[in-house]
Amino acid sequence: YEELFRNFGCVLRYEDKCFYLTRMKVTRQMIESRMEDYYLWVDIIDFLYDVLPSVEPGRRFFYSEMIKKVETSVNLPKKLQSIPLKLKKGTVPDNKTYMEELLDFLKKKQVLDEFVRDEDQVTIYQVTSVFSYFRDYVKSITLRSEEEKAYEGTV
Repeated sequence: YEELFRNFGCVLRYEDKCFYLTRMKVTRQMIESRMEDYYLWVDIIDFLYDVLPSVEPGRRFFYSEMIKKVETSVNLPKKLQSIPLKLKKGTVPDNKTYMEELLDFLKKKQVLDEFVRDEDQVTIYQVTSVFSYFRDYVKSITLRSEEEKAYEGTV
């Protein structure tokens, strides 16, 4: 439970046969980390809606479908490459590399499930319900006024 509450910015302690829940003190690094995370998800969701306009939980799509749309578009490669993903050292940053890195990132975050059709070895991805969480996160992010003042004072 300590890890769960830490994700919400709280500390759970057990003292004197009682549990105590307190808010963590917000630091500049925490605010910057939240903002970086927020902008990352804004970029990812914007890109996904441009590539797959009807992206919703349960939607299935082919890897080849996504890469084809990116390669035949003028704006999508720029959007894809503007997503701040950490590429492996020594890799050539082309559209396929960026796309594979993005899909791996989304699989790690459990936003996508990957399936391989046995008969023709085609990769299929399915959007999970976690996508709704991140989409709602982007829509509803707010900073409390104390955090905004703390951030403004340090810039």
